[in-house]
This record gives sequence, structure tokens and C-alpha cells, in this order.
Amino acid sequence: MSGWGNEAAEGGWGTGGGWEEPEDNGGWGNENKNVGWGDEKDNRMDVEGSGAGGGHVEKKKEVVGKPGAPEYMIKVDFEDREVHINAMDMEIKTTTQLYTYLTRKQGLTNDYRLATEDGEEALDREEDTELTLPLNLIVEPEPISLQIQHDGSMILLDQIALNLTIEQVLREYRRRPGGTSLNSLSYEGRRLSENETIGQIGLKNNDVLLGEFSVSIVDNECNKTEEVKVYAYDGPSDLLRKFLDKTRRCNHYGSSLLFEGKELDVSGDGEEQSLFALKIREKSQVTYRSAEFPIKLKDTKFNIEEDLKVMDHFTVKMLKRLYVERAREEKDMYSLAVDDFKLIFGETEMKDEDMLYQFGQYKLKSYSIIHVQHEESKVHTKYRCWMCGELVALRPSDAIRCRHCGGRVVQKLRTRKSMVHIAR
Repeated sequence: MSGWGNEAAEGGWGTGGGWEEPEDNGGWGNENKNVGWGDEKDNRMDVEGSGAGGGHVEKKKEVVGKPGAPEYMIKVDFEDREVHINAMDMEIKTTTQLYTYLTRKQGLTNDYRLATEDGEEALDREEDTELTLPLNLIVEPEPISLQIQHDGSMILLDQIALNLTIEQVLREYRRRPGGTSLNSLSYEGRRLSENETIGQIGLKNNDVLLGEFSVSIVDNECNKTEEVKVYAYDGPSDLLRKFLDKTRRCNHYGSSLLFEGKELDVSGDGEEQSLFALKIREKSQVTYRSAEFPIKLKDTKFNIEEDLKVMDHFTVKMLKRLYVERAREEKDMYSLAVDDFKLIFGETEMKDEDMLYQFGQYKLKSYSIIHVQHEESKVHTKYRCWMCGELVALRPSDAIRCRHCGGRVVQKLRTRKSMVHIAR
């Protein structure tokens, strides 16, 4: 027997929502096999490989409408089932009608859309276009828009599918006008792996992904402000390291960062809070406070080694004064003046007006040795200023003027040698 079974039998709507035929009317003309559209049991496909060995579970198959020719069918592939719709019987002719039916009867939400099986073309909800049958469609998540905030600018990426990876999102960002070099993204303070998909992360429409942003580091003692680029997942220790690297300074034990009056943990030990968790954002201002650190001044002429404690904001002249004061106190070198010598670190002469932090590029750090070099070529005499009391070294050709206060009256130093005069 050919066709849809017994022509005398009548079909009807079954309790399952699909069209049912009498038991002797199953199959495509085969009376003994219930394998046609009319058999309610065929609305669900058997499980393959079930049993002791296990196997792949096929999706349920639901048939909507009366049986019909294949050219009138619409197959919609959901995540958990396949729905076969007789478009002629259900009077579905346009995309709007199809979306309306699937929303009301099959639970399709606005977060999902219909697309061709290859995923290259999607059916627009808003355009009421006529359907070209037959159709094989898949249900896929509705693309979303993402905002990428990087280096002070915001770029909108639209039509981003949820199955795109972060690597693909970064590639798309770099292709957009205004997109710059960006190699990493974060979301709510977490670094995103390049292999993670938008769906796995759980991103929603118009969510913001962060790239790099600038934080202002203020050193009040050195009167310097530096812009440092960081990521939201960086910690305070990363922020400090990037600041020191950019300014070519050395890290001294005990140095700290302060944000909104609170000291940040920059030790890097254990798990530290991210900048995002600390609410440090674009253009936030963080204060850097350098710690005191020890250095050694070595004077080979007088065989002196002095350990001094200094700070980054000290000038070279301040360091020389510390050395002169220590030499006078401990070695009774009252004739030693600041202008009598210069300081050498490595092979670099240190100028009086320079601050010590500037020598971080030459690796000036704790316990560094600075050499004292006396200017032997200058023949001068020591005087004491009548106005301020500071020592002044003058050569015969020099104008009589104190280098400290500008005073024009100086007094020759009294000798400490014993003078014996024989009177006759």
C-alpha cells in the first residue's frame, strides 16, 4: 500500500499537540510499520547506544501540524530538541509569524534568534519577510553589544555572538577605527582568558570590558606626578613596580602607596586585592611615599667611611652637608667645606642640585657606595663668614663673598696648632 496509509481512516489532533493517525495508518505506505508522520511515538527519536555501554543521546523530535510534503516543512533545532513544523498547515508564511509561534508555543525568548544551519544568515525579528521553504534553522543566542574601555577611550562593538572568544573580540577591537594595541581584557577585576567565550563569562548586552587605564602617582616630597598604565586585575605591588620602572627608580624597603588616606599592601606576598576591588579607576590619584635608606660615603684621602641614612628627595648638596657635619663631629675636620669635594657614583659625577631619586637609573639603592673626591687642584684658604658663620673656601683670585648668604666680610680661621714664641 502506498501513500499515507488507509484513505478510509480519519486522523485527528492527539493529546500531545501533534497530528495523530489511526494505528493502521502509520508509515509511508507500509501498513505493518509505524514509522510515518502520523505515529505519535515517532515524535521522539530513540536513544542510540543506550544500555550497558552508554552512548550518545539524540534530541527529541516534535512534529507540529498535519503531515505534509518535505518542501513545506520548517525544522528548528533547539538545544534540547528538534521541532518540525508544517508551515502550510500552521499557516506560517513570514518571519514574524514564525517568531510569534515559537515564542508562544515553544518558549523562545528575546535572548535567542533563528539562523540558518551554517550560522551565516539570521532571521530578523523586525522585518516581516516571506519565508522560502523548506527551511533548516538553528536557535542561537542573540548577539550583544560590548563596550571596550582602553586608555581613556570607549569603543562599541556590536553584533558580538556569544560563542566568540576573547581573542576574537580583541582582534575585532583592533580592526575598528580608533582601536589600538591591546592584548588583555578584564571584567569586574578578573583577567579574561583568550580562550573563554562571551557566553561562558556570562556577559550581557552593553557590558563594559576594561583594557589599560591610567593612574596618577604623586610623590609630594620630590614634587613629581607620573601617569602609570595598569589593568584592573593588577594589584598594588604591580602598580608600584610599574611606577618605579617608568621613573627608573629603585624600590626601597618600607616604601608605600596610599589611596584615599589608606596604605596599600605592596608586599606582593600571598593573594592581594586587585585595583578594581580597591576601587582604583581611570585617573585615580595614588600617593607614593619613599622610605629612608642607608648609603655609604667613602673618602679614600682621609680614609673615612661614613654610613648615612638618606631619602629620595634629598639633593646631592644636602648629602654633602650631612657628610661635612659627620666629619666635623667625629673626625674634628672643621676646615672641611661642602665646596671642597665632589661625589662620584659609579662613573657619574653627582651635581649639587640633583635629587637622589634621579640616580635610580644608575642603580643607587640601599648600601650603595658613593665616593668622595677632593678637588686637589684648587689652592684656597678657609674663612668663616661674619654674617652666617658658614665656612667659605676662597682662592686668591676669588671675590670676597660668602657663597651661602652673600656676605662680604669673612674671618680667617684660628689655627689649632700650638705656637711657641721665644721672647728676648
